[in-house]
Parts: sequence; structure tokens; C-alpha cells
Amino acid sequence: MTSSGSDDGSNDDVGGLNQAPGLQNLPNSIDDWKSTPEPGMCGGADDFDDDDFLNDMGLEDELTFAVAGFVMNTDAWKELHQYSPSNRTVYELCQAQIASIDHHKHSSDHGFVLPRMGGSDLYFDPSLSYSNDGQREFLCAHLKHLEEMHDFETKAATYAPPPLRQILIGVAGTGKSYVMKCNRCFYRMLYQEQSAERSMAPTGKSAGGIGGVTLDAGLKFKRNKSTYVKMGLGALLRLKNQYLHTNLCQIDEQGMIGANMWGHFFTRCNDVFNQKCATGNTDITSVGNIEAMVLAGDPLQLPPVFDDQIFTNMIHKSDLKRSGQTVYDLFKEDIYVLDQPVRQSSTSVWAQELQKLRNPTMLHGTSARLDETVEYWNRRALNRLPQLNWENAMTDNVTCVLAATKRKVHQFNSDYLKVRQNIHRFISVDNAPRGHKDGMMKRVNPSLCVSKDSIVKLTININPEYNLYNGSRGTVVDIVYDPDQDDLPEDNGLGYRSSGLQNAMLIVDFKEYSGPALWDGAPATWVAIQRVELCCDNDTRCCKRRGYPLMVGKADTIHCSQGMTIGLGEQFRRVVGWWTGRMEQNIGPGLWYVLASRCKTMEDFALLEKFTKTSIKTIATGRKFGAIKLHDDTLRSLARTQRKARADSFANTQKKSVQQSKKSATVEFGSQQDLVLRMHWFYKTCREKMAGMPSDTAKSREINACLNQWRQSFKKVAKRDFDEFEFVKRTTNVKAPRRRSARATNNK
Repeated sequence: MTSSGSDDGSNDDVGGLNQAPGLQNLPNSIDDWKSTPEPGMCGGADDFDDDDFLNDMGLEDELTFAVAGFVMNTDAWKELHQYSPSNRTVYELCQAQIASIDHHKHSSDHGFVLPRMGGSDLYFDPSLSYSNDGQREFLCAHLKHLEEMHDFETKAATYAPPPLRQILIGVAGTGKSYVMKCNRCFYRMLYQEQSAERSMAPTGKSAGGIGGVTLDAGLKFKRNKSTYVKMGLGALLRLKNQYLHTNLCQIDEQGMIGANMWGHFFTRCNDVFNQKCATGNTDITSVGNIEAMVLAGDPLQLPPVFDDQIFTNMIHKSDLKRSGQTVYDLFKEDIYVLDQPVRQSSTSVWAQELQKLRNPTMLHGTSARLDETVEYWNRRALNRLPQLNWENAMTDNVTCVLAATKRKVHQFNSDYLKVRQNIHRFISVDNAPRGHKDGMMKRVNPSLCVSKDSIVKLTININPEYNLYNGSRGTVVDIVYDPDQDDLPEDNGLGYRSSGLQNAMLIVDFKEYSGPALWDGAPATWVAIQRVELCCDNDTRCCKRRGYPLMVGKADTIHCSQGMTIGLGEQFRRVVGWWTGRMEQNIGPGLWYVLASRCKTMEDFALLEKFTKTSIKTIATGRKFGAIKLHDDTLRSLARTQRKARADSFANTQKKSVQQSKKSATVEFGSQQDLVLRMHWFYKTCREKMAGMPSDTAKSREINACLNQWRQSFKKVAKRDFDEFEFVKRTTNVKAPRRRSARATNNK
């Protein structure tokens, strides 16, 4: 396949894994690349040397230089990979699954997928927010908006409701991603469109965690440019068509997005979502008049990289940054806060200690508190933990290693590979000069080392809807070779086996995968991965690399872990963290908090090195942290004021309802009863809209299955069945205050 990418290497959505038409023209051996570069190429490969190529990869490439001392059990390798005529069927089944995943991604009917909770067939269920005040109020706001939009579209209301512009904040583990996925179900089911909701985030892992893409990949802009670059008319019209049916755009990890990226994002949204004008709207504050947009995240987690934070004084900054800040400030008029932890038990000592990391007074305000903090965290030092549970933590498959720097990540991945057997090195093929990493090419490493049962990580998006995204982790199950091509690779005498151009398939077990099975009876989480071809960022796409979009996944940076949950029932059971006070100061405040808050319980966490009083004092201190804390406090103060205004509005509504018909139902906005009534409206409306749909389509089956699950779950928590009580309209009685929209202002 051929794909272009953003200049910063973000996880562009790679359109499918089928070979591109020109792929058969790739050379048949590495020697074929040793030729004079063609005119217009980024560089030549005339000085290409196989050994130099494999050993001169730098820190950002796969650590294949560490395989020289690996042990090879020849008999075990032959037993594992000896193929027979039946392997032909396995290889064809791998090809069929890849084609099926690609088809589901691009088909308008088969591509309709509702998000499921990891490791189960259950859909994300709003009934689980029944007892969570913040989540319940946020979901009610969107259900109310959908009801008002439906009334307007069906002529039951005269005026369209103003567009939603919301900020959703909450500490780590309060369920921000959860309610966003519930929202995805609402919009897709009511509008019966896969593209009715779009999710984006600044990094590949955070985007994949919500089933979306990065901002720059989704809206086709270059995040590092200091000025906005308009798209060509043809490219803009194609992007407009892609987002034609989008009613909700949700952004996660907003704290990691700087003013420059916000400027790019809001300006491009204004061009893309404004469907009435081919070239976009001149008023950027309207954000293209998209129906709803949510900016979610925790400001006290990791800050933007190489960008100004959104609350920075922009007097002497670029126009792009100032415009980003101007639009962002409009979202402050509708803020919701999630403050009930769901990842950790809210009453546990672990949750309380995590909250201290956000408060310098509680953390190290006095000498006694400082001593208590040092003693508490040093109990989790790896050398002080029971060896029975942690002795193999750096080499097993249930423990994730998180580090502050890439250098340490590659060191830990190298150590992990050294203890494994039957290592196989797959060599990628490219025609770029050494060290060339432009565009999406760097998503395919020059070579890949794997063994059976080793942890690997995807480096591109294959299909986020099935949880195959940049950052997804799995374990290698087996390698299936094409029986029509080369024989099995021979031992090269260096302790590992090496192959260059075999069309081998890697079968990987992705625990969160929810797509079509490899074959009937096979584990549902097995996925076939084949080589892909990615290009450089040059306009001529002159340089190409063909290889596996995988890398060793035992260790990762703390930045890439934001959005990850570790503990019982998750892909990783435990985490070992490497962190220093110097990294907290240099990389940014929030590094230690993000590392520690990944775990559900204290027993899931270990420190590679002991804490010192000096390193503790770097947490929640400094000018950067103070500015971020002030921004977070400001948002929370505004949210409390707005919540009180909603309560006052309810009180006024109660007074008016006395004068109205006694049949009208008056409930408090965001209450448990309000959620049940709004879900009842949603259930009935979806059933009515499905009455005219064919019942044998994948879309109908998916919506029906989700509605049936929700009906049963609400029957348990609310003790009422949606099919057994009469629907009472109460939109006019329950009103949440909302700012005057840009659309209404323009109409005046």
C-alpha cells in the first residue's frame, strides 16, 4: 500500500493493507537497491551497505543490534515453522482476514461499528454512569441536545438549538474516555451513520484509545508549521465529503495540545465543517458550525511538546496561536467536571496518594510530609518488593516498562529481547539513503526482531474501530510463510534467522481486537499482519520502505502511556517505572503523575529506582506547574458556577411547571430520573427510525443488539422497562442554560 503522512510522524490512518498496484515492481533483492538515484529522489542509495544499514539505525529504530548473543534452538524453530500443504490454507485465511478488515473499514454498511468494552462483546453502556453525577450530567446534556435537534429536523420545533461547545475535564481515571464512547454510540445510532461522530487526539496512543486518529492526520494539516496552509480546492472538497455526515467531534487529551496546534485545528475545522461554502467560513469562531464539539482532558497531565500552552499570554505570538486561543476561550462557557475516580477505588489510600501529587502542600509542604511521601513511594521500589512476584518483571509479558526517555525505552526493549529464543529478524526494503526518516517511512523500521510470544506494538492505524491503532500491543503467536515463495530462512550462524523479502504473515494476539476472526474456531483476538509500503513526504513520493508496521512493545515512554490503564483485566497486569526529578523539570510537570496514575492499585506499581527528597521536591513545583494549576483551578471554578446556574434554572422551571399541565414531568437536569427518561426517549426514537430499515443488514443488527443491551441494563439499575412505561415529553420543562451560539448571532 502507499500512504503519505504528516511531517511529524503522527499516526496517519493507513487506508488498508492490500498491496499497492506498484508494489510488484519492488526489487527482488537488496542488491537491486544499490543503484544511482533517480532524478527527483530525496537521496541516493548508491552507498547502501547491508551491514552498515542494519547497524546504523539510531535510537528511534528497532534495536536489532542486540541480537548477536541470542540463543537459537534449531529443532524448536523447525518444529514451529515447518509447513505442509495445509499451511497454504492458513496463509489464505490470513489474507482473507486482512481483506475483511479493510472492507469493513471502507464499506458504508459493513463498516458500521459501535464501540465495545475491551475484552468483551458488551457495548459501552450509559447505565454504568447512573450513580456518577459528573458522567450522568454530561450524557444528559448530549441526549437533550439530540432530542432538540430531532424535534427541529422533524418540524416539531421552530428553531434549531445552538451548537454545543463543551470542555470536559477530570483527573486520570474518572471515565472521560468512557463517556466519550457512550456519546459515539448516541450519535451513530440516532443518525445511523458511522461518520456521525469523529474522535481525535494529539498522540497515536491517546487517539487509538478512543478509536480515533491524531488531529493532524484526521484534518490533513502539518502541526509544526507556524502559519496556516490552506488546502487546494479539490483536496478540501474531498475532505468535506469525508466529514459530510459528522455531527459530533470529540478531542481527547486536550492538555497536550498547544496554541499553535489549536490554531491549525480550529481553522481547518472552519474550512471542513462549513458545508455551505466551498472555501470555508471567514468567522473562525463558528468552527464551521459543526453541531457539537467536546474538548476533553486533564490540564495537570503532560503539557504540549514544542508549543505554547493555550493559556499563555499571546500578545507577541503568531496570529495562528492567537486565533487558537480565541476560539478555545469560547468553549469555557460550558464546562463539565468528572470528579469520581473509577480506575482506582475512591476510598483507597492509593487514590488519595495520587491526588497528593497534584497538591504541593500535601505532598511536601512540611518536612514531616516530605518524609512520609518519600517513605510511601520507596515501598514500591523494585528491589524491596517480593521476588516471587516481581523477579521477572523486566522480561515477562504481563509487566509494562515505562520510562521518561527514548534511550531508556530502547535499552529495556533490548534487554527484553536478549532473554528470548528463536529470534527472527525481518529486514525491510527501501530505496532511501541511510538515516532517511521522512514522512510515514519512519513508521516501518529498517528491520524487526520477533520471537514467538514476544510483545509487539503497532506503529500505524490499521482500523481503530477494531482497536488496531498506533500503539496497540499484542504478542506474536506464529509466523506463516507463503508456500509459493521462498523456503524457510536458514540460520546465518549469528544466533538468529534473517529474511528479506518473504511475504510472511505475522499472527499477533491483540487482546483488545474486536473485528472479524482469523477463521472459525480460532481465538477471536488473533490478527494477521502483513508487510506494508509507506512513502516519504516528498511530493513525488520518491522514497519507499516496505516492511512490518510493528516494533518491540515491552517498554514505552511515559508520554505514549497517557490514556493507558494497567491492572487486573487489562492487557498489562503491572508496570515498572523509570523516572527522575531532572526529567520532571526538563520534560514537563505531570510526568510522574501520568506514570503513577496508570495503575488501578498500588500493588500493580513498582519503581526501578528509589526516590530521594530532592527528586520529590520537583513534583508539583515550579513556574510551569503553577501556571497549569491556575488554569485548571479557573476551569473548575467556572464549572461550579455553571452547575449552580443549571440548578437555578431547574428551580425556575419547577415554578413554571405548576402553572402547566399536571401531566408534564418535571425532573432535575442531570438527575438519575432525567437520565432514565432521556434514555427512554432515545430508545423509542431509534426504534422508530429503524422501522423503515431492512432488518438483515449489519447496521440494523448492530443497533438492535446495542439497544437490547441498554434496555436490559437500565431495567436493572432503574427498575423500569423502556417498553413498559409511557413516554412523557419534558424537553420544555428541563432546560440547561447555554450560551448564544455563533450561528444565532450570524442569523441576527
